[in-house]
This record gives sequence, structure tokens and C-alpha cells, in this order.
Amino acid sequence: MKEIRKTELFAGMGAFDEALTRIEVPFTRYFISEWAIDSIQAFNDMHTKDYTDYSKDIDYKAICEYLAYKGISMDHVTPLTVEQIYKLGKNDENKVRTIFNNMVATHNLGDISKV
Repeated sequence: MKEIRKTELFAGMGAFDEALTRIEVPFTRYFISEWAIDSIQAFNDMHTKDYTDYSKDIDYKAICEYLAYKGISMDHVTPLTVEQIYKLGKNDENKVRTIFNNMVATHNLGDISKV
């Protein structure tokens, strides 16, 4: 069977990846597009399983700006602003760094309206 090369839009937690894996269809994932923070985490946990700290040498403010530029959401409806992302990690910067790391690990394009 020929390998499928795919980009998954509105990826959620990766149901298409799971389906292709279960029916043993070979595929390569190039990118996903997902903006919901919990879904991005779930996608990495279920499929990519890459927990590299890509943020270690990057300034926290730059990470917040990157995430706002890419587009992320806590409620699946409203995009977070730079200020909201910055406040999200105010007491624990690692929350925001984890979101950034998951975005990089999953080759996430972010909010589809910004792609």
C-alpha cells in the first residue's frame, strides 16, 4: 500500500491518525492545524510523544508573542491575546512553555484562519 502524506486540519486529538494507525495504513504527517490548548497536548501525548524542551533558549515574552501569532485558544472559540498568554504563565511559566513545546513537536500551524 502506498504511503499517505497528510496535513490534518482541525486536528483535535488526532482521530484521523488513530484511524489510519488502527487499519495499518502507512502515512507521514507533515503538519497539523489545531488551536485548542488541551487538544494540542492530547495530540502530542497520543501520537507524537515528543517532550523535548524547544523553549529552553527562548525568552518567555517571545514565546507568548509566537503563540499569539500562531493562534491558540483555551475555550475552543476565542483566540488568546499576547497579554492573556503572558498572564497564563505568570505563576508558572512552564505552562506556556509546554504549550510552545507541544506546538513545535506536533508541527502545528495553529489557528487555521492564520495559515
